[in-house]
This record gives sequence, C-alpha cells and structure tokens, in this order.
Amino acid sequence: MITPAISLLSAVEGLKVVQPSLESAVVPITAVIIVLLFLVQRRGTAAVGRMFGPVMVAWFVSIGACGMAGIVGHPAILRALSPTYALGFLVGHFGTAFFALAAVVLAVTGAEALYADMGHFGRRALTRGWMLLVFPACVLSYFGQGALILADPHSISSPFFLLVPHWGRWPMVLLATAATVIASQAVITGAYSVTSQAAQLGYLPRLRIAHTSESTIGQIYVPWINWLLMVSVLTLVFAFRSSTALAFAFGMAVTGTITITTLLFFYVARAKWGTPTWLIAVGATVLLFVDLLFVAANLTKLVHGAWLPLLIGLTAFTVMTTWQRGRELVTAERMRVVTPSGAVSARRAGSARRIHAWPVPRVAVSRCSEVKPTAVRSPSGVRKMRAAHPERPGRTGTYRGPAGNRSEGSGSSPCLREGGRRGIWETPDAGRLTGARCRRYARGPRFPDPS
Repeated sequence: MITPAISLLSAVEGLKVVQPSLESAVVPITAVIIVLLFLVQRRGTAAVGRMFGPVMVAWFVSIGACGMAGIVGHPAILRALSPTYALGFLVGHFGTAFFALAAVVLAVTGAEALYADMGHFGRRALTRGWMLLVFPACVLSYFGQGALILADPHSISSPFFLLVPHWGRWPMVLLATAATVIASQAVITGAYSVTSQAAQLGYLPRLRIAHTSESTIGQIYVPWINWLLMVSVLTLVFAFRSSTALAFAFGMAVTGTITITTLLFFYVARAKWGTPTWLIAVGATVLLFVDLLFVAANLTKLVHGAWLPLLIGLTAFTVMTTWQRGRELVTAERMRVVTPSGAVSARRAGSARRIHAWPVPRVAVSRCSEVKPTAVRSPSGVRKMRAAHPERPGRTGTYRGPAGNRSEGSGSSPCLREGGRRGIWETPDAGRLTGARCRRYARGPRFPDPS
C-alpha cells in the first residue's frame, strides 16, 4: 500500500515545478487518480495491458535521454562510476554515510520487484529488460540529476523534473503519472495474487475471487482486498501529503523485504538444494552484512515514518498466523467429535439398498480427507443442495468401491469421497478428479441386500 501512495505523489508533485500555483492541488489530484485506479480493477487489465509495455519503454527512454543531456553539460559526473568514491565516503565519514544509507536505498527500490516476476516471464526476458533498458536508463537519469546539482545546487529541490527542458515538463508529468499508475497496478495485482495464495494455504479465510480474464488464470480481482487497499492508500496520502514524508517508510519496507528474501534464499539453498554449510555461511555473511546495514540505517528514521511498514507487517503476520492456528484447532476438534466417513460407511453397509444417484453430481470441498464436508454432513446441507438442483430422489445406501474408496448415502444423495492435491499455481479440476467415478455411479450401482 506504500508503493501506490509514494509513486503517485512523486509523479503528481511535478506540477509544483511546472506550475507552482498548483502545489495545493497535488494531494487532491493524487487522491482522484487513486480512486479511479481502484474503481477500474473489477474490469481487469486485459484491455489496457497491451499499453503497459510501450508506455514503460517510452518512460525509460525519456528519463535516459534527459539524463544524458545533463551528463553532456557536466561530464565530470562520470567519475562516479568508480566505486572508490562511495567506499572512501563510507570509510572516511562513516557517521554521515551511515545515516545517508536510508536515502541511498531509494535509488535501487523497484529492482527487486523486477526479478519477483521471473516465474511469469523467465530469466532471459528479465535479464534483457534489465541490462538493455532499465539499468542504463536509471544510471543515466541519476547521473544527469547529479550533474545538474553540481552545476546548480539550488536545483536539489526537484532535480528530476528540472532536468527536463521547459517545453517537455508537462508531457513528462503526464508520462511519469502513467508510469507510476502502471507500477501501482503491478503492486495491486500482486496483492490479489498473494491474498489468493495465502487463502489456499490456509493463512487467510476464503475470500470471493473474481477472474477477470477468460484465458489467463493469474488475472484476478479480490473485492475485499481492493477496497481495503484503496482506503489504506488514501489514508497514507492524506496523512503524509508528500513523497518525501513517505520516503523513510518506503525504505524500511524495501530493506526489510530484501533481508527476508535473503534469509529465505539461503534456507532454501540449504534445506532443498543441499548447499554446503560453509558456502551458505560465507554468502549469507556478505549479503546480510549489506542488507542489515541498510535496515539499521532505516531504523534510525523510526519516528519519521519507518514504523509504518513494521506495524503493517506485524498486523498481517498476526492475522495470518492466528487464522492458521485457529483453523488447525477447529479441524482437530472436528476430527475428534465428528464420525469419520469410513466409520459411517461401515455401519451403514449392512442396510444398504440401491442408490438412484443425481444425474448431475454435486461437489462439496473439504480440507480434511477423513471427515465429510459440512455441506453434506447435515440434513439441512443436503436439503440446500437438493433445492439448488432438484432431481429425482433416491434412497439411503452405501457402496464400497475398489481400493477402499467408499461412497455413502444420506437422505436423497450418495456421498463419494475423493482426494487430490494441487499446488498454488495449479487450477483445481474437480470434474477431472471425480468425473469417471461419478459417471459410473450415475448409472445406479446396486448394493447387496442384507435380507
């Protein structure tokens, strides 16, 4: 929720450079853009998604060209390519450099999000996009801004927009706004995806998820999360009112994410890949030293906004772990007090009769494979399913299928238990799982008459 707020505020703040009298309109305009962005989420991104690529290419080409113009005016800035200047500043003025790290980290924010989509686009596409477009454009833009500040220290108030020629500042404001809207859209879509995965893993309650594309399963819309994010982002915009005020909160969120990702990477490397412990220790020491240095620098800005992502993360962690633990307790209690389906089948097997199955099978999902779903365990649940799809009635009975699989009847419907597993990226296919067995039962299996 911090990314849409700080991104859109920083883009709209260009109005202060183009027309200083519009400074008071920055927050209202940002709020309107945010509301419109969240209102169109229900329609999906398939229609406008084709424009995202060209807009982002135009954005990076533009900032790279402006940066190159600044470098031409003050080419001495190219000496900053040597890391010796940064290392000398860090060693010779550690106190100042340490506190500056909280702002320096903002120069690399967003790079980690590019590689977070490697599962969608593959390594080759992301590597080419980063090395051939994104990284050169960012370096040229930052060096151009540095050259501008060296030439005119007063331009430090807004070097990015002051680097643009007067005739191009209005188009740059519009292009920056479009680029930040796309970046915000990516974050919002990611929030939907993470929420869906957390619900499937049992860390959140099941929420209504709408698929906005007929061909792409990843394009989803979660109404509850959408409105929660909109209210949260608007609250941040009206509370902080500038991108500068949100900078330390954003830096804390990014450095915390990078550190957690580093820890998870080395855990996977050791637990899954079997990487030698000494190699894990060497790599983790180097990377975590850098990551924790940035985290420590941002912790010094705790009272200036760095507390916000920590509070958000703690709240999300508490909600998710509480729900997961509560679900485990409820499932254990249900297993204790509810008769397993196998025992019911065994008791009813002696009085089984012929079952007339519903021509259209019904599927009730349950997390527990040993207990019948609530929808078919109670008479009221069976009546609801029968009322939703009225068919010819049947009689109670039980059928013991091959390999220990059982179907059991209650009231007017036989109940067949079937198990399956799937990953968080796989599409559930209950029809394929139960289709063959349901078709066999729909013909009306006969059960032995005890008489």
